[in-house]
Parts: sequence; C-alpha cells; structure tokens
Amino acid sequence: MQTYKLVPYWIRLRRKHETDNYWDLTNLSNSLSLTGRSFISLFEEFCTAIPGTEIDPEAERTFTVEDWESGNNTIEGTFVGGNYGRGAGHYDTVEDERDPDARPPKIAVEQPYYFFCHVPQKDRTRALFLLEKAGNKGVKTHFDRVFKREFIESIDRNVHVDMNPVVDADLVEQILEADRILKLKLEKQQKSAALHDDLGHMFDSDGGALKEQIELKASRGESLPVIKRGIERVIQALQNTETSAVELHGQEFDEAKFQIEKNGSKRTISIFKDEVAMERIVDPKSDDLLLDHQRHPVPSSISEIAREYANEILRRYGENTVSTESQL
Repeated sequence: MQTYKLVPYWIRLRRKHETDNYWDLTNLSNSLSLTGRSFISLFEEFCTAIPGTEIDPEAERTFTVEDWESGNNTIEGTFVGGNYGRGAGHYDTVEDERDPDARPPKIAVEQPYYFFCHVPQKDRTRALFLLEKAGNKGVKTHFDRVFKREFIESIDRNVHVDMNPVVDADLVEQILEADRILKLKLEKQQKSAALHDDLGHMFDSDGGALKEQIELKASRGESLPVIKRGIERVIQALQNTETSAVELHGQEFDEAKFQIEKNGSKRTISIFKDEVAMERIVDPKSDDLLLDHQRHPVPSSISEIAREYANEILRRYGENTVSTESQL
C-alpha cells in the first residue's frame, strides 16, 4: 500500500543579500511591488496565476494547482504534478491482460499532493507550510521553481524566498538547555584530489575519500555563545534539499556535531539530514484517511490530519493553534 507523508517547512521572505532581515508576512510593505499584500494573499495570486499546466521540458515534469481555499491567515489546496518522457506498458491484474505500449513518453503520470500554509499570530516572519509526499514522490522541487523563481521574481526580482524544513524543536532545546556547549564540529567527505594549496601536494590524487573537519571549541570552563536562531539555521542548512550543507570560510560541510555537557556528563548530538527532519507519516488505516477511486487521499480528509499536525508544531513553537476543520 502507498505511504503518505506530510513534510513541514518554514517559509520566509527577505530582500536578497539581507540574510537576517525577515519580513512581516501579514504586511509585505518592505517591497514597493508587494505593498498592500500579505503572504497569504500573495499565495492566492499564485494559485490564480496558473491558468493551466506548467511544463518543465528540462526536468520532464508537470505542475498545476487543482483547487484551493483560504481564510484566517491560512490557505490549503492541492497541487498536481508528475513525470513524463518515458513510456510504459500496463498489465491488468484483474483481466490478466498486458499492453506493452499503453503509455507513450509524451504522457505524464500525475497525482495530487495536498498543501497547507499558515502564518502564525506571534512570529509573523515565517509561514508554516505542509506539503504531501506519496512514497518518495513529491512536487517540492517544481513548486520551488514555479513559485520562487518564476512567480515571485516576476513581481520583484530582489525578493528572496527561504523555504527550509522545520527543525526538531526538541533537538534545539536539548542543545540550548545544556550546562555548557563545548564544541561544534563540522565534517565533510571528499576525495584527496579535491584538496588544494600546499596541503594537496601531500596526498596521492588517486587516493580514497578523506574526512575533513573543522572544530569550534569553547575556551576552558566556558560555553560556546550560540543562539537559538543560529542553531536552527545550521540544522536548516543541512536539511535544505537544494544545498544539504552549511558554509564556513567558503567551504561547505554536510555534517555537524554539537558536544554538550549537562549534569557533569558529556554528550555528542549529531545533526544528520535524515535524523532531524520532521515529518508526519499518514497511515490510511490508523488515521482513518479517506481515499478516492484512484486511492489518492481525499483533500478534506488529509486536511484534517494536516491541521492536527500543524497544531503540534505550532504548540512546540509557542504559537496559537488553527481550526482542525478543513476548508476544502
């Protein structure tokens, strides 16, 4: 049976090159082109602006918005997308019939993906965005391109959209609640041939992989002076599907480890992309998820599950909750 997931992200808007100045999403007055709009009204415009199906010939993917509703700083609906470029045969498991040329390469195999977006009442610089995945298939990459690079930049090319997975709030709190944060170690694997300058001449260019590390240590008896937003940004950078890395001194590292001390004991917390990513597995049986005739989630049914999950995240971050009643 197909498995379904709800993957949460934080969406923020800022001006390009202003990495820490995120905008109030209920009033986008920072941009003259967006004055008078909120992020939700901007999202409504995006949903309305797609008259048909967007085709990406390079990626051989399709994307469109099927239906949506909004209200109370919230918008939810259904994206539809799929892949084409490769034909396939079909086999009828009931009639025991095979058609090897049933689907030509020009036909895209599409399916719906539910989405939910809400701007919280307290921290209005970020919107909680939930996006459905079906197995390992989804539309995030295509949504990124159409929404961020085409729609937003067509209005104001100086606006940058940050869309990062929601980090595990418990993990962040474990680091912050430690008596001392002793060190942060950044690591990456690379070939010896990738080393440069004088150090690179020490190694055989045909050698195997090396692990490169940089450690930031606290002074004796002290703690690293980290802040919550800083830790979140390190984790988000490692989770970001576009980069999966954090940059330091022009180098990118794909793994981070915090060493903390609490109650006299030392502990290392590893930050791996797959381990800290938050997601909600949706099981059709245990979650009473209704499926349509093609065995895709019924939008109003997965909406109720998504809203409950959104409330779990909002509570963790000290925000007010949303209604669990679907708008679809």
